[in-house]
Amino acid sequence: MARIIGKQSLLAKAYKEIAFAYSLAKDYSNAYHYHTQYASIHNQLLDEENNREIKKLQVEYETQKKELTIAQQQTDLASSQLSILEKQKALILSQAQTQQKEITLQRKQNQLIAEQLAKTKIEKQLILTDAARLQTLAKNKAQQKQIFYIIVAAILILSVATFIYYNIQKRHKIEYTLNTLKAQMVASKAQIETHFISNAFSALRTHLANKPHEAENYLIQLAIFMRDLLNQSTIVELSLSNELNTLSRYLQLEQIRLPHTFHYTIHVDENINPATLTVPALILQPIAENAILHGFSNIQYQGQLTIAITTQNHQIHYTITDNGIGRKQNTHNPTPRLTSGINITTQRLHHFAHLLKKNATIHITDPPQGLQVHITFPLATHKTTPYNS
Repeated sequence: MARIIGKQSLLAKAYKEIAFAYSLAKDYSNAYHYHTQYASIHNQLLDEENNREIKKLQVEYETQKKELTIAQQQTDLASSQLSILEKQKALILSQAQTQQKEITLQRKQNQLIAEQLAKTKIEKQLILTDAARLQTLAKNKAQQKQIFYIIVAAILILSVATFIYYNIQKRHKIEYTLNTLKAQMVASKAQIETHFISNAFSALRTHLANKPHEAENYLIQLAIFMRDLLNQSTIVELSLSNELNTLSRYLQLEQIRLPHTFHYTIHVDENINPATLTVPALILQPIAENAILHGFSNIQYQGQLTIAITTQNHQIHYTITDNGIGRKQNTHNPTPRLTSGINITTQRLHHFAHLLKKNATIHITDPPQGLQVHITFPLATHKTTPYNS
């Protein structure tokens, strides 16, 4: 191509010189002809030169464009890699902080566990000390009961001797006094039954061995319940709120001792104020104990004990219902559902009604499942009850 272009350039130069020679010779026709040939070749050469320059510039532009594109891609790649590195750095810092927090938390947990173990050891020692104290208290109570029985026996003897000197018209009053004392003796004996204390301490030992944290709560509840029984062992009437508190504590103890065996519900009619209502002491607890010991002892389902308290026609109504094994279900021996607890309840109930000179009833029915005890006795308040005299 260069050779061709060189030849064309020489040819154009020759045509130019020939045209100049003809012009000097005043042969303008040939001068014009060769000048035209020169101009044509010269223009052609200029066009080719321009095209070469344009192509060269275009190639340089495309090359530069590609280089800029590659540079931009490299810049974007570097920016992306830098962003990834920043994220990785943030992630590593976050993981390090998390690990540090976990280490700190683990140290705190280990410290807390050590403190709890130390506290548990101390609580266990306190529980064992309290258990020993309760056993001592039980022994002292047994001694007090013996003294109480001696005093009661002396009172009985004195009452019989006094009976001789009083006239016949006071005979019923003296007999009633003797029956009152006997009822109190029987009730006191029933309140701290040997099997209940044995079961309670057996449950306490089990909790100390397997559930030391629950043992403390059980021991506190047991101590409060024993205190209530001791306080109520020499009285025959108290407020309905105190009666329900004693019943609730007993049922809670039995639920701890016999987990998942039964639920209980206590419903008091909304028009009753338990704090101002006077009721005979320990009427509900023996009935509830009868349901738990004999109704729920061998069932394979969830027991339900319901206590409903209402008033109607100046009478208080207790309705105690359970879904345990009733007399109908226990066809071989239905009498265990009628234990001495119900007999004790009947005596105390009649004693309470006699002082008010009104009737009291206890009625036992057999629903399709379990047993229902319905108790009715006169309505009394702290202002009207004769026990305060």
